[in-house]
Amino acid sequence: TYTITVTPNPTSAISSMTTAGGSGGTSTFNPTSKVLTISGTRTQVNSHLDNLAIVLSEYAIDNIELVYQITSPGGVPVSQYLYPNSQLIIS
Repeated sequence: TYTITVTPNPTSAISSMTTAGGSGGTSTFNPTSKVLTISGTRTQVNSHLDNLAIVLSEYAIDNIELVYQITSPGGVPVSQYLYPNSQLIIS
């Protein structure tokens, strides 16, 4: 199982994140911490990442960074930093 957490920086810029079109696995958004957690097979996680939608808050600024923390099936964590219009696919 792959697990990815997606954390916005700054957190105040995000109202919510969803992966409504994703297939399989799980996707859960914590409205307090603003962290999205996606778990599943590589294909399922990639499906959710392909369908990631962000709702900006009234405090949104021009530059919002998304911090991706990936844990592979071997338990090895890897951090990735991307801006919202970038694409992260597990290969």
